[in-house]
Formats: sequence, C-alpha cells, structure tokens
Amino acid sequence: MSISQPELHVRKNVETLYDSLKHGDDETASKLLAIDLEWCFMDLQIVNI
Repeated sequence: MSISQPELHVRKNVETLYDSLKHGDDETASKLLAIDLEWCFMDLQIVNI
C-alpha cells in the first residue's frame, strides 16, 4: 500500500513540528500550528495504554 502525496505532506509537517518542539525551535513550530489551536490532554488514568 503506497502513501498518497497529501499523506506524505501531512506526515512531513508532523515530523517537522515534533522535531522543532524537541529542539526548542519556537519559530518553526509556530508556523505549523493554527493561531486558534486548542490543546486537549487525555487523562492517562482513564485510558488503558
């Protein structure tokens, strides 16, 4: 199964975001996130991981 071009684009953006966060590159991270982004954190006590 091959990955479509849009999927590759999204994957690259996610990898770039995580890499920029890991290295403290706020400028790059801010370019990848929407200005009205809302964060949601799961309660890991509820989720069976």
